[in-house]
Amino acid sequence: MRSLNSSHPKTEQRSQPSRFYRALRAGIDSSLRRAGLVTRQTHTYVAKALPPAAVVVDLGGNVGAFSLHLDCERHVVEPVPSLFAAIPAAPRLHKYPVAISAECSPLQLHLASNPEANSVDRHISEAFG
Repeated sequence: MRSLNSSHPKTEQRSQPSRFYRALRAGIDSSLRRAGLVTRQTHTYVAKALPPAAVVVDLGGNVGAFSLHLDCERHVVEPVPSLFAAIPAAPRLHKYPVAISAECSPLQLHLASNPEANSVDRHISEAFG
């Protein structure tokens, strides 16, 4: 874990998924799509249940994978500059480079080796990062 304002970034080696795992994941994703479910990273949702008039707010949007493929109005909030920059431009997709918190003041964002565990709560980034 490191803080966003840390001057010494933490680097870790990540192993690549095996060919078997990638094939298994592709088969599962295909089955879910046929059933009307969509899986993006660690999220599974029923994309067909959201009408074009729906509005989705994706807090902690990471690289936008969750909301990118929805056919509705999307607001993606991501405070980490490198992740925010990776969110592609798309119609009806609005990006905000901020963090959301109950506090109305500057706060520290704790970065984890797992970018999905970045959090303003140090305990979350330590437990899941």
